[in-house]
Amino acid sequence: MTSSRKMSPVLTRGKACLICRGKKHKCDALKPACGPCIRSGMAGNCVYNTEPVKSALRKLEDKARELEEMVNRLNGRKSITATSDTASSPGFSTGPPTPPPAPYIGFVTGPIILPAESMFFESPSPKFIDCPGFPSPLQKSAKSLQDPFNMLMRQDQLPPQIQSHLINIFLAHRWHYATDFNVPRFLAAAELPQSHSSSVHPALIDAMCLLGCMHSGTSFIRYEGLFLKRTTTSLRSALHHASKLFDFIRAEALLGCYYYVKARGVEAHSLISATIRFAMACQLHEINPDMNTNQNPLLAPPRDLIELGDRIYLFWSLFCIDRSGSLITGLPSELPIDDEKITTPWPCPLEYYIDGRALQVQHKTLASMRYDYIDPYDPNDPFDNVQTFFSKCLHFLNRAATLAQLSLKNGEDHAEEITHTGKSLSRLCDSLTNYRRVHGLYGGNTAHDGVLVLAITGTHAAWIQLLNISAGTVDSAWQQRLEVARQSMQIVREAIAADPASLHLLLGLMWTPVYEVLAAELGRFQQLGDTAGAQYVQGELDELMGALRLLHDVFPFKMDMHVEHLRRFGYHAIPIRL
Repeated sequence: MTSSRKMSPVLTRGKACLICRGKKHKCDALKPACGPCIRSGMAGNCVYNTEPVKSALRKLEDKARELEEMVNRLNGRKSITATSDTASSPGFSTGPPTPPPAPYIGFVTGPIILPAESMFFESPSPKFIDCPGFPSPLQKSAKSLQDPFNMLMRQDQLPPQIQSHLINIFLAHRWHYATDFNVPRFLAAAELPQSHSSSVHPALIDAMCLLGCMHSGTSFIRYEGLFLKRTTTSLRSALHHASKLFDFIRAEALLGCYYYVKARGVEAHSLISATIRFAMACQLHEINPDMNTNQNPLLAPPRDLIELGDRIYLFWSLFCIDRSGSLITGLPSELPIDDEKITTPWPCPLEYYIDGRALQVQHKTLASMRYDYIDPYDPNDPFDNVQTFFSKCLHFLNRAATLAQLSLKNGEDHAEEITHTGKSLSRLCDSLTNYRRVHGLYGGNTAHDGVLVLAITGTHAAWIQLLNISAGTVDSAWQQRLEVARQSMQIVREAIAADPASLHLLLGLMWTPVYEVLAAELGRFQQLGDTAGAQYVQGELDELMGALRLLHDVFPFKMDMHVEHLRRFGYHAIPIRL
């Protein structure tokens, strides 16, 4: 049977006129004007696209060609960088003296803009960690469904042995993230079923396992992405159900630390800022040692003194992450700069919250450091502990860097604030010196030693930032800054001679200004033609660069500790990124 209806010819795609194509009308493609345009009185506007129509395959081929050209350009830029680095002698330069670069005023003078290829380690190798004995990421993607561990990871509850192993790894490294709490209380709560009111929220378990995975070496590192997905999923669930918000804050802070370690600075800063805003809504920045006065609609009062101590420690952990994150990224701190707005007391040793001594001490706050009185040193002062020292050093380091930047703007005079900060820093240095004399260093407590060394070197870095303001115009400030840098070098020598396990993640941030001071001194000797003085300072720089390389070996992460800035001096190749 034949159809009486006349079938319209099927046009090749792209042959219709522009009028019909725009109105999605059926076009017969007749020229000079198609039938529909003639019938609608649009014959004068009937035109056709004269450019050849590219097939989908041709478009993909063109895109692939563009990507190949981009890769070739990037590889060419890398080879140029490698050549220039190789040409830089790691030893003393015998060429004509060059003027010393201007002091690096302020820890961060603005966001650090780096080319795309320099975002992580400067290496032509792919940006993943190759673990011996495990398939590469390209191989494992095809085998992921065959891996029984992946199936275990997708369960709501991690296998107890795996969870316990990774949490123990995290607990051994928690001091890197300014994190501490009553561990026996936490471990007991982690054993409880999720239905129990005192159990730990899965988000906190997953966040700890994520960092434990990262510190596990090669055993679990290939599952890091799965742990990251678990953490973000459980955090969303915690916020959605508004359950166990104290655990939620702790978990989100640890996730922010993970992003910082992975050089995802903007993402980390954004997450930590949101976490701190939430913590401030819970009034963690206004904790009163009197437990009966801690009333907040979001967070129930602490059950006992141990939980109060954990909340105080959590706030100062957030404080340290906030201040150090600001120094790393150059972005503003989220917590108030005004000392008076933070009334949470300094943390006592954790045992004070167990035996009740925390209720018997006269608590001190951030604002108490602004007073000019000097107490005689008391070796039993509960606030002379490494957690408090670390918080204080980051407070002054951030303030000194801020003052150094403000001093450059419109000739503003901040002499009074600079003098006051200098006095407070001097008192902190005295406290650290006395504490070390009484309690010692490198006595076998890795966490204690690592945080104490970081607090001492951070205080030195704060002094350097403060002295940077006048070092270019006042000879005494230049000399004093050099003396502080050499005091810090003594700590560097002790640190690299000790157990590498006591090295802290943030040491690269604290050592960078020391390198800058020594590099400026080397440039001065070169200008004067003092070969002997230049060789001595070059030796100090080589020592410090060796310490930075050791940090790189101990922490093979993608951190941004501003070591990249040191390349501008031209005294060392900087093939590391901390």
